[in-house]
Amino acid sequence: YFAKTPIGSTGVIGIHAALLPHTSSILYWDRIATPDTALQPGGYQTASSVFDTDTGIAKRTPIKEAPFCSGQTHLLDGRVLVMGGEADDMPWTNDWSESWDKSNRLKDGLKSIQTFDYKTLEWTTLDTQFPAKHWYPTHCVVSDGRVVNVGGWEGVGGTKVMDVEVFDPAINQLIKNHTSISFTEVIDIVNLYPAVLLLPYTDSSNPDDEYLLMYSCIYGELVKLTPDNNFETVFVMPDLPPQAKTFCSSFSALGTSQLLALRHEDNYTAEFMMMGGTSTPRSTVSFNTTNRKLTTTGVSAEENVCACNFPGSMLSARIRLNIVEKKTEATPEGSQIEITTDWEIENMPIQRVAGQMVVLPNGKVVIFNGGQNGFGNDYQKDPVYTPVLYDPYAKAGNRYSVLAASSISRLYHSTAVLVPDGTVVISGQDQGECTGTTFCGTNYAYHYEAEKFTPPFIASGIIRPKIANIITANPLNATQNSVKNIAILGETFDIEYSYDGNLGDVTHVSIVRPAAVTHSIDMSSRVVFVPIVARGQGERSQLLTVKLPEANTRAIVGGAHMIFIMAGDVYSTGKWIHI
Repeated sequence: YFAKTPIGSTGVIGIHAALLPHTSSILYWDRIATPDTALQPGGYQTASSVFDTDTGIAKRTPIKEAPFCSGQTHLLDGRVLVMGGEADDMPWTNDWSESWDKSNRLKDGLKSIQTFDYKTLEWTTLDTQFPAKHWYPTHCVVSDGRVVNVGGWEGVGGTKVMDVEVFDPAINQLIKNHTSISFTEVIDIVNLYPAVLLLPYTDSSNPDDEYLLMYSCIYGELVKLTPDNNFETVFVMPDLPPQAKTFCSSFSALGTSQLLALRHEDNYTAEFMMMGGTSTPRSTVSFNTTNRKLTTTGVSAEENVCACNFPGSMLSARIRLNIVEKKTEATPEGSQIEITTDWEIENMPIQRVAGQMVVLPNGKVVIFNGGQNGFGNDYQKDPVYTPVLYDPYAKAGNRYSVLAASSISRLYHSTAVLVPDGTVVISGQDQGECTGTTFCGTNYAYHYEAEKFTPPFIASGIIRPKIANIITANPLNATQNSVKNIAILGETFDIEYSYDGNLGDVTHVSIVRPAAVTHSIDMSSRVVFVPIVARGQGERSQLLTVKLPEANTRAIVGGAHMIFIMAGDVYSTGKWIHI
């Protein structure tokens, strides 16, 4: 259920959102042409704030370069990395902002690389820049901390950008630039915020290689990243089945996608899922086997109506990434990789475009926000006020259920973020329902109010497990870092807890990486179930010993994480730890 009243104003519109490590605060940023970016006292313009989800108070945080439509993720040291952005003269700039002295405006951010420090609450613009402009790029952190940047255009209506870069946060420098790779060549212009996800897989022949799933609309590849920062396509994802032939998801503000929770009892095998999107002829996309590119089909004269009238998709698609190594005579020193499973297509209760998936600590999934009709980006109408729950562990046909509705529309540029108390904070929207016939005009409708959604598993009156303390063998100096303890991959640590409910004892422990979301894509969050290897009695409460996966599983990327314990599906408040 949603709280009866909003919990506060986010200060800026929640177009981009990143949960700050070791806090309950969310870093938000938006774009130049919104009312909140008027000049602040002291003569600067800003588009950023930190919102405390416990108190409902926002603090403005000055930033120098325009961050809207950037990529974003969490680095292993806790900083938020933001690469790319927008120009300082975008066509949607309104009259009241055109009158400003441009010297006080945010600078062009299309090539910029910026970081945000959760301890000082300050932005830093790095000396290094992209060689190419990036608007709508996707970031992905791999297990050794490097960051891969994929996709985007040069700006509104701009040229596609096929460049793929590798950033090393240890030296704050780009260490490799590829003018293109196979994936960006194939997806062509369909490259705004593609899904780029680190897979929990290690090649036994080449254990230092990292494996990424890259997916956009209807096409995907498994891509190998080598230690010397080169990319190689090792497998092309199976085609979607015929019933999904008009389905386009996992693309900016169309459909939303994510890895489902990784579970130790399933050897941390990944499952990739896409929810909603568009099912309109305007977005019909096919793979041209001759030139190996995604091609888009334009609408005919009789279909030339407003894009916001096209129906959102009711489909979801899920695939188990059961990766198999095959030795061949041609590759005696390595492996051929293939996936031996196929897509599972299901119908959602409500058609939806521009929704946002959130994987809860218990592995269940809720999809929020968006509209019933439209084409993503500016073209949405008929808001979906109702979140939908998906249970990946139930039998097909019984996985979806409808939850309580909000009274606030969350169309284009809205976000949803899991916070440590286990609720989901919903914010954003700067454009209302689109209007018109062939033109598809859009009404601006700015939403600064943030809402908290309480999932049914932790509703009022339900007794939740409580984490009293986390005990590791590697305490950090609290004066140097706000983290009390650090856990090491492959090792154990203890959790002191209590539970007075009627569901028996604590059954599961999950580790959750904080979210970094925008335009229906989360570039950071991951939920991993870890095994309970021992139980006992502590000095003041019960005791669990849990074991983190080995580093070479790549199930968990290091850095800040939240720990949750569960009795059945009922989960605790999360506690922060550094891995």
